[in-house]
Amino acid sequence: MKQTNWKVKVVLIALGAALCGGTAARAQSADSLLDLLVRKGIITEKEMKDLKQEVDADMARALARSNKLKLPKFLESLQLYGDARARFEYRNGERQGSDDDYDRNRWRLRVRLGLQGEYRENFFYGIRLETGSGSRSTNLTEGEGGPSAKGGNYAIQLGRLYLGWKPSDQVTVVVGRQEIPFVTTSLVWDDDLNPEGFVEKLSWQSEKVDVFANLGQFIYADFDENKFGGGGKEDVWMFGWQVGAKAKLPKDVTLTVAPTLYHYLNENNYSGNRFTGNGANNTAINDLMVVEVPMEAAFKAGPVPVKIFGDVAINTRGASRARANNDTAHNDQYWAYQAGLSLGASKKKGDWMLKAYWQHTELYALDPNLVDSDLFDARLNMEGFVVQGSYNFTDFLTGKVTYANAQDINSALPTLTGAGDLKNDLHQYQLWQADLSWKF
Repeated sequence: MKQTNWKVKVVLIALGAALCGGTAARAQSADSLLDLLVRKGIITEKEMKDLKQEVDADMARALARSNKLKLPKFLESLQLYGDARARFEYRNGERQGSDDDYDRNRWRLRVRLGLQGEYRENFFYGIRLETGSGSRSTNLTEGEGGPSAKGGNYAIQLGRLYLGWKPSDQVTVVVGRQEIPFVTTSLVWDDDLNPEGFVEKLSWQSEKVDVFANLGQFIYADFDENKFGGGGKEDVWMFGWQVGAKAKLPKDVTLTVAPTLYHYLNENNYSGNRFTGNGANNTAINDLMVVEVPMEAAFKAGPVPVKIFGDVAINTRGASRARANNDTAHNDQYWAYQAGLSLGASKKKGDWMLKAYWQHTELYALDPNLVDSDLFDARLNMEGFVVQGSYNFTDFLTGKVTYANAQDINSALPTLTGAGDLKNDLHQYQLWQADLSWKF
């Protein structure tokens, strides 16, 4: 309309009243009112069409304003996310050199709530709160503090807090408490861990191969460098260097290999210079320089996604680690490996996945403070298998069952670690877990 006459003014006033309801009500009221005005001869068909276009545009703008979270000008985006899990868990262990065993049944819960997004100038950020006070567990145990207790067991912790910068598609830098930056498996890292420090990621993509490098410098333990009267010591650092490639082969086959080196600075300051593997000292990180090589082949067998995966790790200073423990008889116990197969996927409603693998970890092979705390109870000198199955009931609700069975590799050596839920050195270990997880 090129001009607004008195009839249109009346219409606009009436429409203003009609637009005060909800979105669906506004649209229906406006259309009904315009139809009525045409039938009464107050406006023409053409005026009705023009007015309807204006009304639709105004409602779209109003809806966008009402749905848009007001952000500071320097923020590009903000996303809230989260997940929760209910779990029943059974653990059983048979003690070395005896028929005595240990059983533990637990009902457990987990909640993780996060916020992430992007700033202008190619920066991004994230924060995540979670249950669980242990570094390798986000679980809380129902009934642990008594009937319907709170606090302690139910406290919320800071799981992640980081700031990143991505000046180009090839370069990313992150500082803070963050997810594990390396391509790896549960053989070496528990996925509940969030290392603290600095990460640099480099990547180059091409039609046939993607090449990447992940570098990490993490604060392992903090100390006072100098104290009144002496007795100070330097902080302990862990460094990781990974260079890998993902080859894109014919028939939608991909092959990923990512060799990694882990090294420590001032490692004897953490827990002494003699790892024993038993109650005397099961957390020391002396004489560790681990080379890890995770690998994976992914393809489809008909409509079913298939992954063949493996991981091999060797402590290149394993013989020295054994000698520091006065254990020259077992100075070859420095290898660890994992090999397995997975079928299916777990992304949307109706998806299913089956996964099985074998794992072998010798006493002097790995950092005892990083290995997975569930599947083999955070223990070294253990080998066995893991079987898992999951099904997505909806896009947000997933069920999962896990069974693990392991035994000691060498009964003359200990298996006890500081993070294990069962006590003493074990000859045999079993785990059952039934999970129900949902996303927010």
